[in-house]
Order: sequence, then C-alpha cells, then structure tokens
Amino acid sequence: MSLLARYERRLVPAIQSNGGIIDKFMGDGIMATVGAIAEDPSYAADALRALDAVVAETESWSEAVDGAE
Repeated sequence: MSLLARYERRLVPAIQSNGGIIDKFMGDGIMATVGAIAEDPSYAADALRALDAVVAETESWSEAVDGAE
C-alpha cells in the first residue's frame, strides 16, 4: 500500500497539471479524462502533455530507485 500511495502522489500531479481530471483509481491504474468536463479546443494536446509528464515522472522515479540500490 505504501508503494501504491507513493505512485499516486507522483503521477496524480503530473496528470492534473496538464488539465487531467482523475476519475478513479483501479489498483495501480489511474483513470483520467482531459477535456471532458469543460470544452477545451486543446484537449488532445493537453492529453498528450499529461502522458509525456506521466512517462517522465515514471522514468525519473525509476532512475531514483535504481540509483539508490
């Protein structure tokens, strides 16, 4: 549970800072939408930016863990 909490603490801000709205958590999955609540012409670009942020945060976390070993 501690690992899952750290995972969510890292990835939720990456999603939200790019216009994502968290819908639910499903184990280690995060369901999020971008542009579904309020019409936004840049929703597709925002979604891709959120994806890039999630990938970058995951890689950063992985490198930090690998460096600690």
